[in-house]
This record gives sequence, C-alpha cells and structure tokens, in this order.
Amino acid sequence: MLSPNHTKLFKLLKSDPWVQAPEIPEVRDVIKNIPVTNLRRGNPKPPQQLRHLEQLYRDRIAPHCDLSAFEHCYIVAGVTDAITQFVATHRECWQITRGDYEYALTIGNRGLIHDEPHNRFSLIMSNPYCGTGNIIGFPDIDKPIYCDMAYAGSTPELNIELPDNCEQAWFSFSKSHGLVGERIGLVFTKQPHPSLSLSQAVGMWNYTSVDIAIACLEKFSYCEIPQKYQIVQHQICSELGFTPSDCFFIATTQDPEFDCRKRAPDLPARINLSHCWRYI
Repeated sequence: MLSPNHTKLFKLLKSDPWVQAPEIPEVRDVIKNIPVTNLRRGNPKPPQQLRHLEQLYRDRIAPHCDLSAFEHCYIVAGVTDAITQFVATHRECWQITRGDYEYALTIGNRGLIHDEPHNRFSLIMSNPYCGTGNIIGFPDIDKPIYCDMAYAGSTPELNIELPDNCEQAWFSFSKSHGLVGERIGLVFTKQPHPSLSLSQAVGMWNYTSVDIAIACLEKFSYCEIPQKYQIVQHQICSELGFTPSDCFFIATTQDPEFDCRKRAPDLPARINLSHCWRYI
C-alpha cells in the first residue's frame, strides 16, 4: 500500500516529464562487485567480451524478437547515443510522429514531425511506444524504419515482429534493468553502421559496461524483472486510478488533472510510476 499522502505524490507525478525504471536492488547486487576494466587497446579480451555479449543478447531476446536479419551489432552509451549516431550520419530527411521520443529533433535539422507516418521519409519510432509505454503495431510504409526499442525488456511479455523494412533496432539496459547511469545500449543493423563500425574497429567503447551487461543477462531471463514487479505496478495503479502500461514502471490516465503529462493531444497522460516505489 502507498502512504496516504497522495497530494504530495500527485504533485510529483505531474511535475516529471520523464520516465525511467526504478532502481532494481537485485540488479545492483549483481553488478556491485564488477571491477573497472582498464586494458590497453589491442588486448583481445574486450572484443571477445563484446562478441559474447552480442550472442548472449541474441539468445535471450530470440523468443520475443527475431534479430537474425540484423547481421551487425554495436555497443553504445544507451539508445540516446544510437539516435545521436543516426542523426549524425543519415543524409536524408527523416520523421518521427507526434508523441514519440523527440530527442532526435533537438540535435539535427533534417527531422520532421507528423501526426501520422508519411511514406516519403524514413521513420524513427519507438516500440514499445514512448508515448504510452505500450507495445504497438508498425505502420505500413515503404521507407526504412529505425526502431527505438529502449523499453524492450521492461514488459512482462514481449512479442515484436520487426517488419522487413526495419533497418536498425536500438536496445537499452536503462529501462530493462534500471541502469540509467551506466549508459549501456546495443545497436543491431542490417548494413555496417557508417560511424559505429569505425569506432568499434578501434576498440572505442566502455569495456566495463560490457561486463555489466553480460552479468545482467547471465543472471536474469529477458522478461524476468518486469514479471516480478508487475504486481507492484498493478497495486499502485489500482490505488491511484491509473491504467497499467505494458512497461512495468509506466501507467496512463485520462484524468484531466494529469493533462500536462500528455505527449500528444490524442494520447492519454503518461505517468512515471518509479516515483511511487519510495512510498510503498
């Protein structure tokens, strides 16, 4: 049960435009003794560990999302870094839809925002969807799709079939394991990445982040953490009158009191439930 002071909690929920997973004690216990990896460039261990991480991630997610068409894999500092690399290297106009993660628009001048996907431009989209925390369908367009899957791994069930025109899929450990500050992500691509293939060839990544990711994947099955915490999410939503999202730390509501948390006029308000954990 939540503490009775809902007024203070509601004020906090209305003031926070962001969502992030709460800190997961079980994850912290797994990674707390992982040492900092400081090896000279050219040492064979970091590339070996990175290949191990790639295969481990492919194996863990295979029952939920088929990545076999994506031959190449790169380590990045979270999905935000993947988006930065996309914006820096994509030479044509691209689009997002209103309500989706807007970071790409803030760092580039080739981005367009539409209410619905347009068939003339490549599309950056999140799935599970940033606007509600729910798994959604893919639009029927011919242009390439670049899928932000930062919320994958934070849903008790995940069954996403990437369409044939999906060229890249971006994953994160921030949402799935509560590792916001570690900045760990993976980029899977069908073609060699124009920038990441160069940086990865010279060992330019955080070696310790690879060790942390491996430890998490070896300890937890892909949807184990959200399956455990879903019951807490439903308890919070039942008490506060929210609708649980697919992602275990997000809820939605049509309550006008929370209209300030709508990411688009036609969407319900998106609520960051991670604040509620401290009141339980």
